[in-house]
Amino acid sequence: MERVRTLSAPEGTGSILCCALSPHGSRTALALGGEEAAACVVDLRVAGGDATSSTSAVAHSLRAGLGCFHADDAVASVTWHPTREHVLLCAHGRVVTAWDVRHLPSETAGSADSAAAAVAGMSLAGTRTVDADAGAAPRGRVHLYAFNNDEVNSVCVDRKGRRMCAADDGGEIVVVDIGDETSVAGALVKTLKNGHENIASGAVFRDHKPHDVVSGGLDCAVCKWDQSRSTPVATWRVGELASASDAESGAVGGGDDDDAAASPPPMCNPPMVHAIACANGFEVSDDCAGVKRLVAAACGDGTCALIDLDLSAGKSGAGKSRNNKPGSRTSKGRSSSSSSSSAAAGGEAGGTLGGSGSEPGDPFASRGGRERRAAVFLGRSFGGGGGRFEAGHSGSCNSVAFAGWSGGRLVLTGGNDRHVGVWDWRECGGGGGAGGVGGGGGGGARVRFFRHGRKVNWVCAAGALDNPGGFGDTFVADTGEKVAAYALSL
Repeated sequence: MERVRTLSAPEGTGSILCCALSPHGSRTALALGGEEAAACVVDLRVAGGDATSSTSAVAHSLRAGLGCFHADDAVASVTWHPTREHVLLCAHGRVVTAWDVRHLPSETAGSADSAAAAVAGMSLAGTRTVDADAGAAPRGRVHLYAFNNDEVNSVCVDRKGRRMCAADDGGEIVVVDIGDETSVAGALVKTLKNGHENIASGAVFRDHKPHDVVSGGLDCAVCKWDQSRSTPVATWRVGELASASDAESGAVGGGDDDDAAASPPPMCNPPMVHAIACANGFEVSDDCAGVKRLVAAACGDGTCALIDLDLSAGKSGAGKSRNNKPGSRTSKGRSSSSSSSSAAAGGEAGGTLGGSGSEPGDPFASRGGRERRAAVFLGRSFGGGGGRFEAGHSGSCNSVAFAGWSGGRLVLTGGNDRHVGVWDWRECGGGGGAGGVGGGGGGGARVRFFRHGRKVNWVCAAGALDNPGGFGDTFVADTGEKVAAYALSL
C-alpha cells in the first residue's frame, strides 16, 4: 500500500462526503461533494504534491455563492453520467442537479468571470420545484430532477444513461427517465416504497440486469426492486443473516477450538446499512464472474455483508412470497436464509460464485450438505478449527466499493475507526473456502487493513489499471477537506 498524493478541495467545502472518478477518456477527473453546499472537480493530471503535502488541482467549483446549491444543502452524492462525458450529477437537499462542467467557471478565474459574478447570490430556493416561473438557471446547470420528498442520500445512473435512481431520508427511491437530453426535469418512472421503514441510505442499478434496483437502509434491510413494481421483490434483514452466519459458525467451528467458536460476534452496533455497492462500471474478470450476483452492504456493526441477489430468484423456484408476488422469496421482513427451500437455487441461477465450479471455490457454499448461504460477511470471523480471528472495523463501516482495477476480486471498505479495508470476497469462509478459514466469517478474506487517519466517509476506485499517470487507483474521502489517493494495487 502506498499513498500517492493528497488532494485538497477549496476552502469552505467542508467535510468531503463523497467522490466519484470519471469513467471517460483518460479517467483524470475526480468529483468531490462537500458538507458545506459545495462540490468541485479535481484534475488529477496537475503535477505537484505527494503523500505528505496536498495538491490544489481544482478545475471547476460549484458553490452556494455561485447559485449552484441552496446554502443549507450538503452535497451527499456525486456521479458522472456514463454516456455524456462532461455531465456531473449532484444530489443535494431534495433534488439532483446535472451540470455540464465545460460551462462552469474555472476556480482560478472565478473572481474575474463576469458570468459567475452575474449569478452570484442566486439560490435554488426558488427552484425546488420545476415550473415555468423557476427563473434563470445557474450557469452550467442542464437538468434539475426534483422528485424526492425528502433529502437525497445517493444518486446512481444506469450504464446506458437512460435512468437515474435517488434514495432519500423518507425511505423511498425514485426512478427517473433522463434519456431525453432536451428535457430539463426528466420524467418520473416509479417511486419505490414500502421497502424501508426509515432512511434509505443508498440505491444502485445492476449493470447486467438494468431493470433491477438494489437499496439499503438504516432499518438494517437490503431490498431488491423491479422498476415496474413499487414494492420490493426481495428483502434481506442483515441482522437475521448475521445470526444465521453465527449459528453455522458455532455448529461447524467446534471440536479442536471450542473457545474460538464460542466467541461473541464483533457487534457493538445494529447492522444498519450505511452504503451499498454492486460491481458496476468496469469489466469483470473471468475468475470473478460471480461478482455480478452480489451486493456489498457496509454495516453499522463494522462488517460488510455480501448478499447473493439472484439466489432468491433461482430458476428452481425458491417459492413465492406470502403476498403471492413471483420472484419474492418471503414476505417483507424475512431473511432469505429462512426461505431457501432449495439448495440448488444458486447453481441453476448462475453457478458457483468462486468461478471454479466446485464447492471449495464458492464462499457461499455451506458445509455438511446444507443449502447455500444467502450471505457471507467480511470482517466477521470466529476462527473455527484454525483458531484465526481477524475482525472488521471497530466502528461503523460507512462506505464500500468493488475495486474495478482488481476485476471485481477485491472489496474496499472504510469506517469510523479511521481504517480502510481491502478484502478478497472469494476467500470469506464458505464450505472450506479458498483461504481454508473455518466458520462463516470473513477473516481470511482480509488482504490489507490500514489506518487512514480520519473517519472515512467514502471510498471509490478506478475501473481499470490503464492510467499511466500514477494518479492512484483508490480514493478515500474523510471528515477533512482533503482526499487521499492510494496505489493499493501494488
